Amino acid sequence: MSIESGYQEVTYKLRNLPSNDEKLTLPFVIYNQNNYGVYLNGKRINFHESKYSQLQIFKGKNLQNIDVKVAYIVPIR
Repeated sequence: MSIESGYQEVTYKLRNLPSNDEKLTLPFVIYNQNNYGVYLNGKRINFHESKYSQLQIFKGKNLQNIDVKVAYIVPIR
């Protein structure tokens, strides 16, 4: 796993994942779900929050190499 940070975003590059695991918990703390956009290989996906406020996603069963980008969406008043 490698982590790349950018302006108001972070990208997790995950390689050689087990093909039978679908749910992933990433080391990213969610404060308000409405303030984040999550992209799996460039496509926006829905995400969940674990009981410890960590980011959880569901990937396809046969995906072993994925890029997960978490972008912070600046709230507008």
